[in-house]
Amino acid sequence: RARMRDVNTPGMSLAITARDRLLYVGTYGFANVDAQRPMTRDTLFEIGPISKSFTSVALLQLRDEGLFDPHAPIARYLRWFSIKTTYAPVTGHHLMSHTAGLPRDRDDVPSSLYQAYGLREREAGYQPGVHYAYSNVGYQVLGYALEAIAKRPYADVMAERLLRPLGMNATEAQFTHETRSRLAVGYVRMYDDRPSHPAHPLVPATWLEYAAGDGGIVSTPADMAAYARMFLNRGIADGGTRVLSEDGFNLLSARAVASGEHSWYGYGMGTSERDGRVILSHSGGMVGYASMLVADPEAGVAAVVMVNGPGNAGSVANFAVDVA
Repeated sequence: RARMRDVNTPGMSLAITARDRLLYVGTYGFANVDAQRPMTRDTLFEIGPISKSFTSVALLQLRDEGLFDPHAPIARYLRWFSIKTTYAPVTGHHLMSHTAGLPRDRDDVPSSLYQAYGLREREAGYQPGVHYAYSNVGYQVLGYALEAIAKRPYADVMAERLLRPLGMNATEAQFTHETRSRLAVGYVRMYDDRPSHPAHPLVPATWLEYAAGDGGIVSTPADMAAYARMFLNRGIADGGTRVLSEDGFNLLSARAVASGEHSWYGYGMGTSERDGRVILSHSGGMVGYASMLVADPEAGVAAVVMVNGPGNAGSVANFAVDVA
């Protein structure tokens, strides 16, 4: 509540989980400020880029089944993929670790299949595998590759391979106009022409539908806690079902590339060190929403925090893990 007051956060949901059970779900503030509709455990949030880890887990499942090779050119699975380059072909490994040399986004077109297809108009920024540069459009390419391999829409693949096995019954892998009534309203500060300040009023954020592999998932705190428990148990869901192989989990959480000081990125998940322990984490930012997942497998605790406006989800999530 103190953090919410500090930055004028309209609403927040958080979950803290142990390796074997949900410890706590807390909801604070409003899902809709104008209507004074309070946040509840069932209110959906856009989790944004945390969705990238879902895409990677599904692709690593296909790897275990011999249907996907991360080190093969991604064009093997997505025939139309192309980018102007004099370097070696872009592989799944490059895309999953943000080392493909692709731009972060294409801001001139909305999220759609064309955003990925339109990469053929762009030039690679560097040799694949050399530098870390976060790319949303790279994970959109991976989502479409996943669809091509599975021969099913992304949302259906997610439901079959992850959401149902993990018991994430409130979660959806795309959000459309029909989803909107169950979502917390996202808010942004009214002024975009000056530095932000907590005293600035909030207004509803621009509404967008989304269905791509880099940020299309909406979820609740309890559902995201079930997802976090899978990380605490190295790929095993509640009830003992293995969702991801031990080898796949090692790839997901590997130090594929340095992403900052004392931090690394694997396949859809970041890692860092805290007091000698390896911490898994990923943040998420959408228009009007922010989220954070932090998991400490050695200690056996994790936290997920989601806000529907200004707010530092990361600091709250890390604090929650430390307290737990």
